[in-house]
Formats: sequence, structure tokens, C-alpha cells
Amino acid sequence: MRTHFLLFFLLFQYSLGLSQSDDLAFTVSIEDVTPVNWPGLHSFAFAEWQGYWIIVAGRSNGLHGFFPFTGFPEQTANNQIWVLDPVTGDLWQKGLEDLDASVAAPLQSSNPQYVQKEDKLYVFGGYGKDAATDLFVTFDQLTVMDLPTLVNAIQNDTNIAEAVDSNTDERIRLCGGEAHQLGEWTYLVGGHDFNGLYSQSGAPAFTQEYSSEIRKFRLTTDTEGTPQIIDYEAFGDPEFHRRDLSVAPCVLEGGEEGLCAYGGVFRPEADLPYLHPIYISENGIEINEDYEQLMSQYTCPILPVYDMAQDEIHSVFFGGLSFHTYDTESQTFVEEELIPFIPSFTMMSRAADGTTKEQVLNTEFDELLGTNAKLVLLEDVPLSSEGVIDLNSITETQEVAYIYGGIKAVIPNITPSSASNRLFKVSLHPNISTASSEVLVDREMAKIQPNPFSYTVQLQWLLPSTKVDALLTDALGRPLLDLSAASTEEISRRTENMLANLPGGYYQLLLRNHDWQQRLPIIKQ
Repeated sequence: MRTHFLLFFLLFQYSLGLSQSDDLAFTVSIEDVTPVNWPGLHSFAFAEWQGYWIIVAGRSNGLHGFFPFTGFPEQTANNQIWVLDPVTGDLWQKGLEDLDASVAAPLQSSNPQYVQKEDKLYVFGGYGKDAATDLFVTFDQLTVMDLPTLVNAIQNDTNIAEAVDSNTDERIRLCGGEAHQLGEWTYLVGGHDFNGLYSQSGAPAFTQEYSSEIRKFRLTTDTEGTPQIIDYEAFGDPEFHRRDLSVAPCVLEGGEEGLCAYGGVFRPEADLPYLHPIYISENGIEINEDYEQLMSQYTCPILPVYDMAQDEIHSVFFGGLSFHTYDTESQTFVEEELIPFIPSFTMMSRAADGTTKEQVLNTEFDELLGTNAKLVLLEDVPLSSEGVIDLNSITETQEVAYIYGGIKAVIPNITPSSASNRLFKVSLHPNISTASSEVLVDREMAKIQPNPFSYTVQLQWLLPSTKVDALLTDALGRPLLDLSAASTEEISRRTENMLANLPGGYYQLLLRNHDWQQRLPIIKQ
């Protein structure tokens, strides 16, 4: 394993699980709720403001062509800004005519990077036609959009120029990378600087340079509203030589917030995807060279779900392009060097001890979907951290997300394709185990000191070291920590650590052995 910048070493031991829906903490299902008049789009920039979705850039056709003049047709570049209401199906749209041509051109690009910070959408890079030169380039434009002003202008068909400001910066001249916020920092993972006409014919029609970096910076605006990049750093490694990857929020060891980067293309020595996951936090970057991702290596929706009780992070991948397919008859993964489109849903799970496995779920798309589609969490979903669902707060089936757009393929390889307009609602079905109904004698076997407490707490035992069941719940009875036949030392350590990181409130710790039980009320101020 290798680490970068503020070095830290997490000694993960990885194993490969090749089972299908085996002992899952939860399952997912999807429901098609597509409004009849929504556009088919993919590879766009996205923001959400007061229930509205704002979409800019991207494409309205399918997968790019493979010859110089069919790669990225100008007429199918998305030249509209869309405002969509996923609840009612209403939509509004407006062209870019209010903007200077030099500002508008990058907002019609394919695969720009973007992040949303509060009510601002930052869009940067992307590949498209330069209005000044009539050449296809990767842009160096950094655009900021004020979402309240923009949505109001589009819905009322007024000038959008006052909602848009831009700047240029060579450090974001990339397309096909992935940008995400982690605290105050923006992380730009991978991407490449591509110029000229795309071709696989062997003709010298383009130049291309991968960043092979993860770039870290802050996005802000000056007093006049012009977007700026400050506090810039870049971290290089051959494993960062990736584009068209997937990056999603995750929870790392000990509950630390982070980002997980998966897949991406292409290796320098072969037209094959990258397989080692990359874990990013404000303390460092770790390349996991002990595990190889099997499925969905190209950009696709990911649903991150954290099980705090077991300290496990689960990431559900929806379709996309994959280095393997799953043979249900032999229950084995089959290597596919052509990297086909797949309908499959898979779950990658990393346990508390660092072991990782992938499982193929029983649910899948009814078409070859998912590539370059967008997953959007619902507003009322309980989160353990930004962008990560709190599994322990979901006690029954709950709608948790939407999936919209992307590329729809007809067959897995060398296929006609189109931009999908389909909208799916994703539901999560937790696997809730029921507690034993056995009648046990109430005994005092442990104490919480101090109680109430503000910062740290100790679980003190009144019995010799032994094996005990423990269940920590919140005020609504939702499980936070569930241990079976654990040592008193492990129960103390994990309970104390979890309570130290929980918000103020009422909690209860249930302890039980074969003939006794104890309920400990706990108050954190």
C-alpha cells in the first residue's frame, strides 16, 4: 500500500467474496417514475436547490463515436440549462444566448467537473468546441452560478447573465475527472487534457495528457463574484492516471469522513480499467493495492451506506461498464476485456477489520443503463456524514434516492446507444434482526461513569472478564451498536468510542448474558 501527503498507515487485510446477495445488511429496489417530457442527458454538471435540479452541459446523444467527425457531434451537445422538479415532473429550460460566446462554450462541454457549495454551482473544465478557434479543446474555464438567481431567471425567462461569472485557470483544464467536496476542500481526482477530434482509427487527430494527480484546493469568489482557486496542492502517482471513474463519499476506519475513488480508464499498457480503490481523507490518500474491483469500473451512480453498529461501509454500484460480468448459473465472475455495458447492481463492502468483498444483488436495471447517470439522495434521508446514508437509523423500507439520465445501450458491446431520460426512485430495505424474547433476571453488572456526561465516558464492569451481548440504541430505540458474545473489553472500547462521537441526547445500553440482563440509561449533554 502507498500513502500520500499527511502519511497514515491503515493495515487492511482484504478478502474476495463472490456470493450473490449473501448475508446482506440491506437490499435495494428501484421504481421507474420517469416524467413523460424529461430530456435524455448524460455527462452533465448538476446542482440541487430548494427541491429543484439544475443541469448544465453534457450530451443528448449516446456513447461518443469512434471516428474524427462522429465522435462528439455539435448538434447533440446540451446547449440548454435545465431546471427539473423530480416530484411534480415539471421542467423549465433556457439557452445560453444571454452569455458571451466564450463563457457559453464551456457550458456546452462533455464531462466537465463540478461541485456545489451551498447555493453556488462551480463548473470547470470539460471537452467541447471552442467558440474563438472552432477547435475541439479541453477548457480551462471556471464558472460559478448563483442558483437562486439562475433558477428564478430560467423559470421567468429573464436574462441569466447576472447569475453567471467565470474565470480561467490552467490547473482545472481537465475533463472526465471527478470533483467532490470534503469539508472545506475540493478534491479533483484524475481526468485528462484532451484536444482535437476523438478517434480510434489511428489517425493523428488529437493530443491527450492525463493529469495522473489528485488536486486539492478551495473554491471561493472575490468581492466582485469572480470564482477563484486558493490553497492549491497536487499529489501525483501512477495509480491516479485515471479518467471516467466513480468517486463517492464514504466512511473510513474509525468513522472518519472520506471519499472513495473506484475504477477509471485507461491503463497505459492496455485499454483496461484500473482496479485498486483509492481512499481519500483530510489526513491522507491511501491506494489499496491488496484489492481489485471486479464490477462497474466506469462512471456510474453509487449509493453509500454506513452501518455504524458494525463499522461497515457499503457502496452500491448501479450498472455502467464493467471488467467482469456475473454468470448466475455458475455463480462466478467472467472477465470481459471489451468492458461491456451491464444492468447489474453490485455492493462493495468494507468491514471494520478492513476485509472487502463484492456481491451481486438480485435487483438490476431492465435495460443497459447507469453509465454517466446521476444519483441524488432524498432530502429526508438520515445521514451518518455528508452524502452517506445512516443504515442504523432506517428501521423499515424507505425511499432514499433518485437515479436520472445516463447512457442507454442496446447490446453490451459495439452498440447503438442513446441518452436516457429515465428517472428511478431507489428504496432501501434494511435487514433488521429481532431481539430475543427470553425472560432474563435483571442484575447490575456494569456502570456508566459519569452519567450524564459531556465528552468522554467509561463503562465499568462489576464482573470478571467474560462474553456478553450488547445493544446500544438511541432515544427512538434505533440500534447504533450490536455485539454478540463479545468480551467486556471490546464492549467497553467500542461503546465508549461511539458515545464520544454521538450528539447530545438519550441513549440506552442493553447488556445480557445467558441468565441476566441490564439496561443502562445514558444521557449525553
